[in-house]
Amino acid sequence: MRSVTMYVIFSGLVPTFLFGQVKINEVLLSSSGDQVELKNFGTSSVDVSSWWFCSLFGYTQISTLTVISGVANIPPGGIFSVSRNLNDSSADLGLYNSGSFASSSAMQDFVQWGGSGQGRESVAVAKGIWTAGDFVTTPADGHSLEYDGSGNTSSDWFDQANPTIGSENGVVTSVKDNATGVPTGFNLAQNYPNPFNPTTQIQYTTAQTGRTQIEIFNILGSKVRTLVNEVQAAGTYSVRWDGKNDGNTLVASGVYMYRLRAVGFIDMKKMLFLK
Repeated sequence: MRSVTMYVIFSGLVPTFLFGQVKINEVLLSSSGDQVELKNFGTSSVDVSSWWFCSLFGYTQISTLTVISGVANIPPGGIFSVSRNLNDSSADLGLYNSGSFASSSAMQDFVQWGGSGQGRESVAVAKGIWTAGDFVTTPADGHSLEYDGSGNTSSDWFDQANPTIGSENGVVTSVKDNATGVPTGFNLAQNYPNPFNPTTQIQYTTAQTGRTQIEIFNILGSKVRTLVNEVQAAGTYSVRWDGKNDGNTLVASGVYMYRLRAVGFIDMKKMLFLK
């Protein structure tokens, strides 16, 4: 078996304006033991020890669970993971700041897999963080559901064959061509030039054939341009951004984020546009 080097993508790259404070970041569904990872996307520490997990199959206060990694007083950008039994085929998972499980104000986050209409879907819908009838496809045993950090729908979760509980989502193999010339990993390079006016190039590498997206966001988290949205074969690509939005109007000077999504891989980087 070929040895590979592992790298963590995402670290320090995802802007807090795209998220709430504490989110369910990964759910490992395994016959040998389920695990749940939380991430603090905010700018201040949050103590979740008195918070609760609520699912169709039970209610558990976080302080009673076995800690896998991190601390319950999650620092900004920090990750905290615990062991928590779930139904591996079809269930929901709600994160609450109190035991008021019917209260949308107490619910902090929600995800459901395998089918719609699970135990607390209606609360999540009332909260405005889920859509009725939406659910994530159940992953294979030993895989995890990973959050891509971009919203509150099933499409913002992906099947991770190599769970990353305890570390940032998006761990991939190093990008290095094998004997066939096909890349063995994913990569999003820093745009060049940066800062730029008015054009810049974005290079990226995909290791599997599948739908690939390159999108641009402004500092408020609003998408301003989709550069790539198509099925691409594994390989290295380069795309140019001309500083214009989808309406073909030149954007204002400032910091922008560009994001690669491809076959379960997500990475995001900053760039600076100066008129």
